[in-house]
Amino acid sequence: MIRVIIADDEEATAYLIQEALQMTGNVEVMAIASNGLECLQLYEQLHSDALFLDINMSQLGGIEVAESLMQTDNPPLIAFVTNFDDYAVRAFELNAVDYVVKISDLPTLVERIARTVTRMQTALEQKSPALDEIRAVIAHLSRQQLHPLQRKLPIRDTEEGTIRLLDPLDVICIIRQQRRTMLITRHNAYPTYYTVDSLDERLTTEGFFRANQGTLVNTRYIEHLLPNGDGSYDVFLKTELSGDAQALNTPVTVSRSRARQLLQMLNI
Repeated sequence: MIRVIIADDEEATAYLIQEALQMTGNVEVMAIASNGLECLQLYEQLHSDALFLDINMSQLGGIEVAESLMQTDNPPLIAFVTNFDDYAVRAFELNAVDYVVKISDLPTLVERIARTVTRMQTALEQKSPALDEIRAVIAHLSRQQLHPLQRKLPIRDTEEGTIRLLDPLDVICIIRQQRRTMLITRHNAYPTYYTVDSLDERLTTEGFFRANQGTLVNTRYIEHLLPNGDGSYDVFLKTELSGDAQALNTPVTVSRSRARQLLQMLNI
C-alpha cells in the first residue's frame, strides 16, 4: 500500500481525490491538509510515501511544499493537483512526479489517478527515484511564478519544533557551512537542507547575488564595498548578529569576474 497525504484548500476536491485514490485499491490516505503549512506539519509526523499537492493553496503552495521536502534525505513522491492542464511539461513523464487536473467526473479522475499511483508504485519498487530530475522539475515550476503571491521560504525550526515561513526580504545572506546551508536574518541563523544552487535560482529575482560558490547576499543589506586592488571586492553587510551568525562580522569576498556583475547590478 502507498501511504498518501492530500493537501488541498478546497474541501470538496480533497475528498474527491481521496475517494479516487481509495478506489485504486493500492493507497492508504493517511491525512488531508487544508493548506501547505499543515501539510508540512503532517508529513513531519506521518512520513507518508507520497503527497498529492494542490499547486495554489493558502499560506503555502504545493510547489513550495515540494521544494522544502526535496531538500531532505528521503523525500516523498510528488503529484501536483491543478485546475489547468498547461503544467503538463515533458519533465512530468518521470516516474516519481506527476500532475492531476481537477475534474468532478469521478470515473475519469479514478482512471487518471490510477496511472499516477502505478508510476508511484514503480518508483517505490525501484527504491531510487530520480531525485535530481524531480528537483529539476520542481525548480522549473518554481521559475514559472505560477501565482502572484510573494513566495515564502519554509524553514524547519528544530529547537522550537515548528516550521517557519521566512520572507526572502528578511534574509540577509545565505552561507554554506559544512553540510548545511544557513539562512541568516537579523535575529537568527537557520540551518536548512536547501542547496545554495537551488536558492540562487529561486532568489535571483528577489535581489540576491551569488558572491561566491557558497554564499548569496541580499543586495538590500550591502553597507559598503571595499576594493582589493585586483578587481575583487570585500562586501560588508548591515547587521548586528551574534552566535551562529558571527560569520557576518567578516566581509564576503567577491571575485573579480563576479564583482563586475555586482557593480552592474548596483548601478555603480
